[in-house]
This record gives sequence, C-alpha cells and structure tokens, in this order.
Amino acid sequence: FVYAAVRAEQFWPASTGGVGVRLSGAAGAVGGERIPAQRLFPAGGRGTVGGYNFHEFVGNLYGAASIEINRRISHPLLSISLFSDIGWVGIDGEGARRAVSVWSQAGAPAGATNGALVGVGASLGVVYDILWLDIARGLGERAIWEVLFRVRSEFWGWL
Repeated sequence: FVYAAVRAEQFWPASTGGVGVRLSGAAGAVGGERIPAQRLFPAGGRGTVGGYNFHEFVGNLYGAASIEINRRISHPLLSISLFSDIGWVGIDGEGARRAVSVWSQAGAPAGATNGALVGVGASLGVVYDILWLDIARGLGERAIWEVLFRVRSEFWGWL
C-alpha cells in the first residue's frame, strides 16, 4: 500500500487585549490492494470535526480544515474561543472498501461522509489556557452535541 498525509497549522497569538487566530488544514490518501484498516483516515469527533460521533466516518481519502478565534477575558484565568471545523473522507478502490469493511467489523460501523462535515463550537480556557471545556455541534445529518474536557498538549506528559 501507499500512504501520504500532510498537516499544516498557523497561529497568530493575541496581542494584549486582542484576538488570536489559529488556522489548520490536513489532507491524506492511502491506496493499494492491501490497505490496513488502521491506515484509514477517520473523521468525526475530537481532533477532526466536532459535533459528530467519534470516528463515525472513515475512508482512504481525507481533507480537513479548522479555524479558531481566541480572546483572553481575564488573563491568566479565563479565555474563550469560537471554532469551526470542516472535513471529508471518501472511499476509492476495492482495497479501500475491504479495509473499511474490516474497520466496521472490528468496531462501530463506519463509512465515507456524504459531502463535507461541518461543526461549530465554543471553548472556555482556564488557568493560562491549560484546561479547556469545549462544546461543539455538527451542522449536518447525524450531528450531535459534544462536550469535551481537554488539557493543553504540552502537559500530556504529566498526566
């Protein structure tokens, strides 16, 4: 099988009393006759498109983008963010269809998105933005309300 993926992110931090902006994008493809199911690209839920069930969609073709606008309310105690995610996964080829079938048999049934997934949400960050509480809602078919508690990635090693 052949696998390729790329991810880019740009962050413009908030100046004193200003607004910070984060843009990110990702794309990937995997092809061949013997694609391992774990090499497929999942979409839905945290880390992809908020407001959909976690990894509800899967395919061998993937594209996603996100924008987040952040404002400090009471530094260092409180920040708020608004965000929007968009993502898509597709299935192309017999090897991909077999891999998706294996994925679905091993866990919850999944398949390609029917068009783009869009999710929007808001976040509340506390104590130097170390802890975050997110609420997200998908805007399409099969959308859900999603509430997440997360810790900034620089602190994962402590957990």
